[in-house]
Amino acid sequence: MPEDRLIIAAAVGLDGSLAEIPGCERVLLFERGEDGFRESGALDFSFRGVDGLRQMRARLSELVGRLEGVAAVAAKGFPGVARDVLTRNGHVLYEIGGLSREVLEGIGEHLDRGEFFEPEEAPVAPLEKEEGSGVYFLDMRKALNANPDLSTKKILRPFFAGVRFKELEFICDHLPPWLPGELAALGLRHEARPADGGALVRVYAKEGQSE
Repeated sequence: MPEDRLIIAAAVGLDGSLAEIPGCERVLLFERGEDGFRESGALDFSFRGVDGLRQMRARLSELVGRLEGVAAVAAKGFPGVARDVLTRNGHVLYEIGGLSREVLEGIGEHLDRGEFFEPEEAPVAPLEKEEGSGVYFLDMRKALNANPDLSTKKILRPFFAGVRFKELEFICDHLPPWLPGELAALGLRHEARPADGGALVRVYAKEGQSE
């Protein structure tokens, strides 16, 4: 990236101090010039009123759209979906305790050296655990976090319609409320149990469906 055009965004609260992404009220922009980094702009941006994962993903996508030309985002933390959405849209994230010229210069040097890794792509459809087993798995949370335009319906309905399977397991934040009725209509059964702060859902094919 050109040394004369490097922009770092920092999430701050009402008092101007560094904040976690969900708690930010403004986003400050710092651009590198001949004499180092200087504040070059600010965006009024907060997550007030956001309720639930889908709204959070939508708000984060809006933020991404306003960070054109920004190479890195600095904040006190990137909890939940924030890390996935921002990294998968090309931003390098820095979780730091506070802002200073020295910190910004350090981030700039790190970016110049390219000492970071591209995130792995998250599967967006259930994958067969072993070829020919008929048993499939998907981490639904990672799929949705990485792809804000998707939903459990958009992922699962094509799977149920087009894949012959014995069993499907997927991890999600909670059992989708629409799922039990739709599974019953398809002649499928399910069970769910708590797992990793969310739910592990198992869906079983009706007798003879996978043959």
